[in-house]
Parts: sequence; structure tokens; C-alpha cells
Amino acid sequence: GQAHTPKEVVVSVGAKHCLFNLALALYNEGDEILIPAPYWVSYPEHANLVGAKPVIIDTKASEGFKLSPAALSAAITKKTKALVLCSPSNPTGAAYTGEELAALADVLRKHNFWIITDEIYGQLVYGNFVQKSLLEVAPDLRDRLIVVDGVSKTYAMTGWRIGWMLAPAHVAEACDTVQGQATTNPTAAAQYAAIAALTGPTEPITAMREAF
Repeated sequence: GQAHTPKEVVVSVGAKHCLFNLALALYNEGDEILIPAPYWVSYPEHANLVGAKPVIIDTKASEGFKLSPAALSAAITKKTKALVLCSPSNPTGAAYTGEELAALADVLRKHNFWIITDEIYGQLVYGNFVQKSLLEVAPDLRDRLIVVDGVSKTYAMTGWRIGWMLAPAHVAEACDTVQGQATTNPTAAAQYAAIAALTGPTEPITAMREAF
């Protein structure tokens, strides 16, 4: 539900590449990066590689492995630089409702740090669950909220390695600078394949989701 200009978009070699670019562009030595657990293995390692400190916030099975507003608030310090939130989650599958995201947003509004949302599994939801993005629920946080996504999961295109971020223009520019000295850009053939996936028929997505 949000429009982004090309200056606010970076296309990378997979969503993981986007997350690594963000770590290089945003994290400094000694910064604290909030990561709810269970977590995808690369989140803390990206922080470690640049000298930042992963701060792991445990969640409970009895609460659906979801980060609570109280646990988020308790983990925030003056050194907090970013929150990395994955919904639906890898590895638990936990997905936050719009109401749960709004409650987290109430905490986030009281502080000033980056919010990185990994939404790579956003279309692989089941039953009557309605997927919401934090950006959709709390558009007022847009100036410090980065959405990461890609074609790997929804379109079963893991090997094509196309991901993207939607970010404030100055963050996108910084990540473009990082990427320009690393990979330059994803291969053009893979980009065209991603365009075909994004603009093509959706019946294969539905069939795969039903099979899963």
C-alpha cells in the first residue's frame, strides 16, 4: 500500500545480499542489533562481521514464538541501532497480525533506530491469516523502516538470486554504494526472470502454496 520511487529501491543478489548490504551501510562497531529468537542464522552473523553486537530476544512457544512489546521494550538501550524482524518467520513460521505489529509499532515510536523487516515469506501464509507489513500498519515509521523481500520463496526461484529492499532514499544510496564495490548488480537474465515472475500469472503461486 506504499509507493516507492526508484531512488528508494535496491535490487540485489537475493534478500540475504540486501541484509548484508544494510549491515555494512548502517551498523557500526559496538552497535546493538535486536534479533528475536529463534532466528535465521545470518542475522547475528551479519552484525558480528561488522563488529556490532547481536542482542538475542528469546520468545516463547506458548506465545507463538512472537516478540512481545514488553520484551522489545526491555531489550532497547542507548546502543540499539536496529531491529531485524522476520514475519512470517524463518524458522518458526510465526506470523504477526496487523494488531500485533501495531503494538510493536507503539514501542518503536518511542525510540529512534532502524527497523528492518524481512518479508521473504509474506505470500506463504495459510488458513484465514491475513499478511500485513509493518510499513502498511505504521506508515509513519517509513523514514527509518526498510522492507526486504525477493523471489526465492514465493516463486520458488532460490537459485536466481534476486532480492530487493524498499528503503529511505539515503539508505538505498548507501547500500547502492556498498553493492557497487562488491557485485555491482544481479545478472540481467535473473532480473528479467524476476520481472516475469512478478508480472506473470499467479496460478502457479496458488498451486505451490496449496501443496505446501
